[in-house]
Amino acid sequence: MAIHIALLRGVNVGGYKPVSMSDLRDLLTELGILGARSLLQSGNLVFQSNTRTDGDLERLLEAEAEKHLDLRTDFFVCTVTELKAIVAHNPFRNETENDPAHLVVMFLKTAPTGRTWRRCRLP
Repeated sequence: MAIHIALLRGVNVGGYKPVSMSDLRDLLTELGILGARSLLQSGNLVFQSNTRTDGDLERLLEAEAEKHLDLRTDFFVCTVTELKAIVAHNPFRNETENDPAHLVVMFLKTAPTGRTWRRCRLP
């Protein structure tokens, strides 16, 4: 059974999109997802599942959170292996060691395209 991480976009930030972590954990349990744990009030979840792909889990969690918790937000689901690969491919290793508090990773639902992508790309 794979361990998954779910990152929720912008919940419990300055009173915006408030959600109780116990409500989120209970929702996952009701959906048959095992061992749901949360990190503080961040909206970040860790759980076990082997029945769905990450994309299926994202769509399910987004729909059910909106339906049961009145929470409209993006869920980004990945496995522990995928998250480790993201960390391993960090192009800013020196900055990570020197000033880790200012390193941010952003997860997107789709890859940027066209003009926006050209503006955001690193040289």
